[in-house]
Amino acid sequence: MKKILTGLSLMFVMSANVFADTPLLMNDLNIVGGCNILNLGVVSGDVQLIPTFELTTYVCNPGYYLPKDTEGCIRCSENFYCAGGAFQYDVETDQGIMECPNSWYSPMGMSSAAQCGRILHVGDSVIYLRSVKKTTPSLNVRVGDDVFYGNMTMLDVQMNADTEHKLKLRFDDTTWSVYDDTVNITEIPE
Repeated sequence: MKKILTGLSLMFVMSANVFADTPLLMNDLNIVGGCNILNLGVVSGDVQLIPTFELTTYVCNPGYYLPKDTEGCIRCSENFYCAGGAFQYDVETDQGIMECPNSWYSPMGMSSAAQCGRILHVGDSVIYLRSVKKTTPSLNVRVGDDVFYGNMTMLDVQMNADTEHKLKLRFDDTTWSVYDDTVNITEIPE
C-alpha cells in the first residue's frame, strides 16, 4: 500500500516499507536541510512534511536594479536612477529603480536622484546635466528657476561615454573639459 505525502508543491511517494519498493528518493540521497533516506525506516502512520521556502536574494550594485520576474540585476534605464541594494525575486514588481523627478533626464546606469537633470545639446552630442553640483568648478546652466550642472576637470576627456567630442572651457587661465556622469574620471590632476 502506497501513501502520498504532500505539502504545497512538494510531493513524495513512499511505501509502507521504504526499502521494499522504489521510492522517489533513492538510498543515500539527502533532502537539503532534511534527513538521510536510510534513517526514515518504516512508515507506521501519517507523515506530514512542511516545506520551507527561502526566496532568492539578489544584491545589485549602484546603477543596477532587479526587474520583475527576472533572476539577476540589469543596468538602470535611461531617465531613472537605481541606488542598488539587496532585493528578493518578485514576479510583479521591479525593485531598486526610481523615475527621475520633475520629468528630468538621466543617462543609463545612474545611481542617485542628483544625477537627474537636463540635457545640453552640443552639436550632435549631448551632456546630461545634474541637478546637484558634483565638481568645483562646474558649468552652471539656468533653466527657468532651476540650475543644472556639468562636471568639469582639467583632464582631457570627452563630453560623454558615447562620443569622442569634447567641450572645452577656459576658466581662471585654465582649460577645463566639461563632461557628464557617463564618463568615469579616476585620475585626479595635480
